[in-house]
Amino acid sequence: MSGTPEQARIEALVADLRKVPAFVDQPQADLEWFVAEAEERRVEVGGITVREDTPADTMFVMLEGELRARRENGPQDGPVFTARAGEVTGALPFSRMKTFGVTGRAVLPIRALAFPASKFPELFQRMPVLSQRLVGLLTDRVRNITREEQQREKLAALGKLSAGLAHELNNPSAAARRSAAALRDCLERLRVAGRSSSLGPEDCGLLAQREEEIRSALKPAQYKDEFARVEREEAIQSWLEAHGVAEAWKLAPLLADANLTDAQLESFARTAGTSLGPELTRFGTLLEMERIAAELEHSTARISDLIKAIKEYSYMDQAPLQEVDIKNSLETTLTIMHHKLKRG
Repeated sequence: MSGTPEQARIEALVADLRKVPAFVDQPQADLEWFVAEAEERRVEVGGITVREDTPADTMFVMLEGELRARRENGPQDGPVFTARAGEVTGALPFSRMKTFGVTGRAVLPIRALAFPASKFPELFQRMPVLSQRLVGLLTDRVRNITREEQQREKLAALGKLSAGLAHELNNPSAAARRSAAALRDCLERLRVAGRSSSLGPEDCGLLAQREEEIRSALKPAQYKDEFARVEREEAIQSWLEAHGVAEAWKLAPLLADANLTDAQLESFARTAGTSLGPELTRFGTLLEMERIAAELEHSTARISDLIKAIKEYSYMDQAPLQEVDIKNSLETTLTIMHHKLKRG
């Protein structure tokens, strides 16, 4: 039995120390020396065990509780280190760490032994087996930190790549959504125009022939600027109003985008007769739908190309060792990194 309260305290701490894997089989006398040289510390939840940028002069043997350590000054995206009961942390033998790089806080009530780094030389002589184990812990810690840093760098690179891809995918997907909404409007206009037309079967055949002639002769609209486009819309609107077409202001932009000439409009009007308004609306809407379909095809093709490039860039569903097409791989990389090329 212990003779004094101090001896009883040391024996109790030695018993706790033997629960730590690194100390479990160490001689009793050496453990008593270790406990005598160490300081028992207790830290409540939220309390600080070590503070960053202070001298790294203490090794901690966790007897109870848990701490988490991270940088609290400067960037907050650094790694988080955790130490639990039964682990050894802080300054370890042969570590080149001069100051603590993190601040440790208790997440569970902590009871630990704080061993001064100044006693490491004597520790090596008294407890060589423990010293080897502590060096192994240091090696493991360096390896884990290196692995975490590599993972953080990979995640950061993945985040940048994902942001760029999201930007690249957003443009064609937004264009596809706009085109789908425009197609819905076109279908509604076609239904209204179909109900309003009074064209007979024979006239329908003649008008269909006239439409094919006009469509085959159409060329893409190339206005030198927006003012020229507006002027053309106003001219078409005036022509429609002169021919008694209702809501000419709605139809004029469609015909301006389709690039119908005055001669083509007159030819269409002669064939359509009194159904000029509904039939011209129908024809202009069909031309617009062709343009929208081309935009949809371009947008979805862009999305498909990006998905294909992602699969090739990430080697999805591919063997780790294979022959590759250098030219194709470079083109894939340029597709993935297109958002960076835009900024030069």
